[in-house]
Amino acid sequence: MRHLGRRRAQLITAATASAQRIRDFLSVAWPVVTETCAYPLESTTWLAALHLVTSQCGGQPGRLAEMGPEAFTAVVRDAQRGWGGQKAWGTICRRVFAALTDTEGVVASCRRGLLRRCADELGDLQRTRAQLRQVEADMVAVLAGLGLSRLGDIPGLSAVGAAAILAETGDPRRYDGSSSLVKHAGLSPSENASGAFAGQAHISRRGRPGLRLAVWRAVWPMLRYNPVMAAKYAAITQGAGTAADTAAAADAGSRQASAAAAAARAQRARARVACAASLLRWIYSMAVHGTGWDPAVASGATAAQHAPHCQPEAA
Repeated sequence: MRHLGRRRAQLITAATASAQRIRDFLSVAWPVVTETCAYPLESTTWLAALHLVTSQCGGQPGRLAEMGPEAFTAVVRDAQRGWGGQKAWGTICRRVFAALTDTEGVVASCRRGLLRRCADELGDLQRTRAQLRQVEADMVAVLAGLGLSRLGDIPGLSAVGAAAILAETGDPRRYDGSSSLVKHAGLSPSENASGAFAGQAHISRRGRPGLRLAVWRAVWPMLRYNPVMAAKYAAITQGAGTAADTAAAADAGSRQASAAAAAARAQRARARVACAASLLRWIYSMAVHGTGWDPAVASGATAAQHAPHCQPEAA
């Protein structure tokens, strides 16, 4: 699992780099095409259409306008399967087709070479994403082989996200308790005090940065889709950064407003750290004690039956 997790991290880095380079090339060679889709690099229809144009236009996208919108859409739908898509959006195809003859913001002297490089980067991105899908499928299969597929039952946590976390933690049974797992991720609080000075506590950041990153990524969707996690986050951040507080601070002066905004951001960051630590405790409990997802136990409303000494850490 750890080797698959490392491979997945490398592929994510490579795919992100390719996407950033594609944006850079298009900002000079064909900027208007990025406005044809709200999230272009996440749309398989847009990617398939762009790959078709950049690989066949010879530096002049307007040449493909002779195909007509229907033929262009049909070719894009055929090419989309190579990107892992299921259904091509006709609206995006029509917008890209309409942008073929638009030269607004184009640097003509660089266009031919940059579109060629964009086509190469799109090919790299297509291969990288295909490899990433395969690696993630392998990670899910290993997770099932370990008998831990039930981790995917946690609302907001996918099986891939759980596998990515376990790839960094290793066997959870090797830890003395859930608190040791949290410390290994560097998410435990670290005091900042000396003598009469008492500063603000921060997380220790000791342990495995890769584990901390994997948990941090997994927490964000859970704040929205996991009711227990959302309630915990709301309880910690209650009263932080409300509209009334912001207005009152603004009336007091810009310095006070900045301080209030900074305090609200810090409170939200602490809440996310606490939620990340809770996620690790849930995973430890389910993996080590063989339990299933129980919202009542996770929220602390019901005591866990397997390990009474871990009850205070349930939330």
